[in-house]
Amino acid sequence: MEMGADIIAGALAAMQTYPHKNLLVVDLGTITTITPLTKNRECLGSTFIPGIGTAMNSFAVKATKLFAVEIITPKKCLGRSTAESMQAGLFFGHLGAIKEIIQRISAEIFPHDQPLVIATGGFAKLFEREKIFNHIEPDLILKGLKIVHKKS
Repeated sequence: MEMGADIIAGALAAMQTYPHKNLLVVDLGTITTITPLTKNRECLGSTFIPGIGTAMNSFAVKATKLFAVEIITPKKCLGRSTAESMQAGLFFGHLGAIKEIIQRISAEIFPHDQPLVIATGGFAKLFEREKIFNHIEPDLILKGLKIVHKKS
């Protein structure tokens, strides 16, 4: 199985921090990756979607009349201006995708033993009030890199 160094680092840190638990590591960075890890320390693959910042950049680059907006947690799903509409779509679209992927991976891989869902990455705290994660570990990848460095 092919895996990036960031996924491996996150997996190592997650398994060390939460031993003997089924886990889903959600890394919210340039790309949002969702990686299931079994309590037996098996990494079963990953699912990738464009990160929320990457999606926002595509508005500014690909749509001639749109522009970059601040990525925020909007109060409402329905925007009343172009900027608010973009912010709502970015946030709630990403939230919906993450929830759906978590639900599907949990049903496929962990049907009888629900995983702990761990969020990391630069946009993890953006979704904190949504309560879709059991734990937010903003520096999980750095912790994993530290583990790798100590072992080498």
